[in-house]
Amino acid sequence: MGLPRSPTFEANGLPRNDRKAMIIEINILNKQVTLLLKDKKNIVDSLDFPEERQMSEKLLPAIDGMLKKNKLVPREIEKMTVQSDLGDNFTTFRLAKTVADAWNYGNSLRITN
Repeated sequence: MGLPRSPTFEANGLPRNDRKAMIIEINILNKQVTLLLKDKKNIVDSLDFPEERQMSEKLLPAIDGMLKKNKLVPREIEKMTVQSDLGDNFTTFRLAKTVADAWNYGNSLRITN
């Protein structure tokens, strides 16, 4: 038997597993895409880019960059939501909704030990 693993500590001094679950909100309003990283009460980080029919090229790298910038791993994101002023038949909305639905579905399959 090996020694017990020591917890990984963050810059704020809390063990990683004591961090609050985070939410990513994808807002598509007025031809602007905004990613919001939120804890239960506050906006922790945000990222904006124009909606120029390049959502498929920009969304996943933007989410990945936001996670890295905030030293988070995907399992620390509890859920992803989408808010939009576009109709359901716009590709930009459908791409964002598909990413959020896939993320949330993946979270529902997570097995906790």
